[in-house]
Amino acid sequence: MAHSSSPEAPTLPAAVFVQEDNVWHPSILARGPWDPHAQHGGAPGALFAHLAEAAVPDPEWQLSRLSIELIKPVPVAPV
Repeated sequence: MAHSSSPEAPTLPAAVFVQEDNVWHPSILARGPWDPHAQHGGAPGALFAHLAEAAVPDPEWQLSRLSIELIKPVPVAPV
């Protein structure tokens, strides 16, 4: 008789990027579906939006539009 057990779901990181000092390290969540060494566009785009919002000099101001054009793959590497 074969023993049936359900495999545990893998534990995923809590964030797409983790900041250490002035370096942002991508987690496995940043990896794209086509190349394991490249990020999907949403990961670096979201990081860029986060940094742009944090750089707004006046709390009364609000970032209203942000366009990002990725002209080549973004590697899964610290930025």
